[in-house]
Amino acid sequence: MEYDPPLFEGTTAQERFVNNAISAVVMSFVLFTLLSSVVHGFGKSPVHLLFGISVLVFALCLRKLMKWWNIGDLDPKFKWLIIAQAASLSLLCVVANVYIWASPSCSVC
Repeated sequence: MEYDPPLFEGTTAQERFVNNAISAVVMSFVLFTLLSSVVHGFGKSPVHLLFGISVLVFALCLRKLMKWWNIGDLDPKFKWLIIAQAASLSLLCVVANVYIWASPSCSVC
């Protein structure tokens, strides 16, 4: 089995630290959103569970891309795609948390 060198220069320790720190923050936010959706999904509305499932699927896809990036299987231009998806996932978590934790404003609800 031959060794395939990475497509681009190796990452520095500082880049790995920043990537791991951002990953930890995003994934902890995802975990909080997922737990909130499960807890509130069984009590209030199954729509909360749908938000949790969509956040989980999005996070798993992003994690797979990040794994391929760390291995070196992706071109350098995919770094911006990963950053955009991490930002989109964070925005999805914000929207899900606002929806989950918002109290109903109408008296009929």
